[in-house]
Amino acid sequence: MSTRRDAAAIVVLLGLVATSCATTAARAPATTGPPTTASTTSTAAAAGTTTSAPPTSRTCPASALTGAVHGSSGGAGTIETTIVLHNASGAACTLSGYPGLTLLDANGNALTTTTVRGGDLAFERVPPTTVTLAPGQDAMFNVGTTDVPTGTEACEEAARLQIYPPNATDTLIVALRLTVCGGGAVHASPVFPASAATADGAA
Repeated sequence: MSTRRDAAAIVVLLGLVATSCATTAARAPATTGPPTTASTTSTAAAAGTTTSAPPTSRTCPASALTGAVHGSSGGAGTIETTIVLHNASGAACTLSGYPGLTLLDANGNALTTTTVRGGDLAFERVPPTTVTLAPGQDAMFNVGTTDVPTGTEACEEAARLQIYPPNATDTLIVALRLTVCGGGAVHASPVFPASAATADGAA
């Protein structure tokens, strides 16, 4: 009888040991590796540090600008006209370089136009610069034309000026009255800040 009791006790003891080992093995994976939430937080923080670059100023599109004649003067057959470009948008933008120009008649039809960058006269030889316009600020450029015909040339009567701001692909139109001879040659200065206006006789 004693032998049977001892054998039964050993069986029970082995069963308890096996159960304990199985429970420990089942719980072991829960204690390894970092928590999922810690890993997610770390990834999000790293992504945030790579997307904090400061914004840069955009080139002024024509849609952000309005234009007008600022002033005009003439002498010895040369007409100098200053055009002002006003940043009418709610964001800062930049202008740098020379505008593109097309003369238009009263019906909006394009006239023969040859845009010449710079020229021999002082108001045409403005040094190129980058102008940053905050909302509400102005830039300018000068235009030089001649109203003296050569030989039997028929001069053009311009009623508007179509303007491509520097580096822009859209246009704006400014009303003006110009008699343009010389095959439609229009000398343009680069844009410059309104505070540094160099327009001869400009109002």
